[in-house]
Amino acid sequence: MSYTTETRINGTRDVTFLYQLIPGVAFESFGVECGRLAGLPDNILRIASERSELCRTVAEQRTRRFRSVHARPLISF
Repeated sequence: MSYTTETRINGTRDVTFLYQLIPGVAFESFGVECGRLAGLPDNILRIASERSELCRTVAEQRTRRFRSVHARPLISF
């Protein structure tokens, strides 16, 4: 992901995030950072970050489990 910024005369900035959507699972999220830019309270950002980490951990475990179940057996002669 990349972004562009534009600074206004009064010193404030506009940030535009540029995404490329592709099929599959996203293992990284910028939702908490977007919430911080939007001015959400720190306690909300902390809870969101904890839940995001939990979701990431569960997704990684499921991916590992799926790959181990569907791994191709080695052929030996």
